[in-house]
Amino acid sequence: MSELNLTEYVSKDKIEPAPVQVLEYSDSPTQSKPFLNSTKFIRLLANSDCFLSFGPDPEAGINCTLLVGGETEVFGVIPGHKLSVVQA
Repeated sequence: MSELNLTEYVSKDKIEPAPVQVLEYSDSPTQSKPFLNSTKFIRLLANSDCFLSFGPDPEAGINCTLLVGGETEVFGVIPGHKLSVVQA
């Protein structure tokens, strides 16, 4: 099974991150827990290629943002929203 590590941050300069969510994903979309009220950015690292979607009730699919496995990306997010991930 593929895994995505999601770390929440208050700012890009914040050294101490909030707890990490580890999402297991496959060919069916998986959602994260809602981002904390203080979260402004998330850092993502997946062990395989995947598609991402953000929102109050997102569903990732082939027309969504591609995250290449092994690459770290940082995204600005809206507190309380979620991430959806699915295998590419």
